[in-house]
Amino acid sequence: RSHRQDKGESPSPNGSNSQPLLSFQLPATEEREAVTIDYRLYPNWQNWKQIDPNLDTVFLVNDWTIDHYSFRHYRNAVPLLLGNYGQRTQKEAESGFMSAAELADIAQGIQRVGYLRMDVDRLGQIFARGLGEKQTLARVAGLSRLISYFFKVYLNSLAQSRQEKFLSLRDTVPVLANVQALSESPRRNLLFIYAGGDDVFISGAWNEVVEFGFDVYQCFRAYTGHHPDITLSGGISLAGVKFPLYQAAHAAGEAEEAAKGNGRQSLSLFGQVFKWEEWLGRVNLAALDPEVREYLQPETQPPLWGVFPLVYRLNQHLDQYYSRRFVRHLLITADLQEKMLDRMKDQPEKQQWDTRYFLHLPKIAYTLARLPQSVLNQPTFQPIRVSLKSPYNAPYFRAIATWIEVLNREK
Repeated sequence: RSHRQDKGESPSPNGSNSQPLLSFQLPATEEREAVTIDYRLYPNWQNWKQIDPNLDTVFLVNDWTIDHYSFRHYRNAVPLLLGNYGQRTQKEAESGFMSAAELADIAQGIQRVGYLRMDVDRLGQIFARGLGEKQTLARVAGLSRLISYFFKVYLNSLAQSRQEKFLSLRDTVPVLANVQALSESPRRNLLFIYAGGDDVFISGAWNEVVEFGFDVYQCFRAYTGHHPDITLSGGISLAGVKFPLYQAAHAAGEAEEAAKGNGRQSLSLFGQVFKWEEWLGRVNLAALDPEVREYLQPETQPPLWGVFPLVYRLNQHLDQYYSRRFVRHLLITADLQEKMLDRMKDQPEKQQWDTRYFLHLPKIAYTLARLPQSVLNQPTFQPIRVSLKSPYNAPYFRAIATWIEVLNREK
């Protein structure tokens, strides 16, 4: 909320001078004397009537009550939309938002804070050419406003009321019918560092940040009517509680750039970059490069294809069926693939494909053979067994293993 004070004017009444104050002075010009501009923060919006009515301008943050904007209350009331969600601390005798230590302690598995950065792909081209011959100043402004609303307004609701604003709509809103939720958790342990315009920077318990990233992507695709040219890319980094925020922002930014370098509409997570649909397990044969599709044509598409379907199934039965050794074998297989591909980078592409898509078979077969027959014969295990052997899933082993490992790391 701002207060304009001409030189020599006393502070405003009603105790506003007791509020946190940011003040600066505009120098005198030929037309006017020097002017002091004061910004006072009134943190409790529920007591809006206690705000000094003599203020020049009052910015009402995320306030949807029409009566508050009446000029009988203030000289000039302006709505200020802001992506500002933050989980409050749960510690007794403390106030404010959760600290990094508190967020990491709440996280599932490994104690880490997650940092998410996302933005709209090729936004400049969308504004410049997206409307084609129908482009007008009003339509460009409208498009800009609607994109900004998603990040400034809807994301607050998605973080605060995930069940009501997202999960419960899957059966009633057609564009949300095929969304995939990594869990049914309320998932509120987040802190918005920035959300507005066309991008976000969010921290929180690492597993909840990951879930939120997938929720944001799917909601944005629904919000834009699944338009093929309006997409998001994002990057997620994990860090310890003492890791400096500016370095965490830089790491998440590098991950985001890696996602954009993958042809946009991608996510970088755990050092791996794939299209969102690959992470979610919604890939199909049409999404593959035509030459790769022809190369893999004799192979049958597996029942589980992509990262999350296998993470979900493996983690669901981890205590009963699997051990750290199983995850370690997946990581060893991924290491072997990457080293071999690095050695063969000067070889013909189809020879590299042999390594990328089929080198894992002996190691996976050996790993599966060491499991008890009681496990191998379980009906729920059969799709996992077939899918792990499939060349279609070979590129995802490191992401799958890393995700399972951090989910189940002991605190």
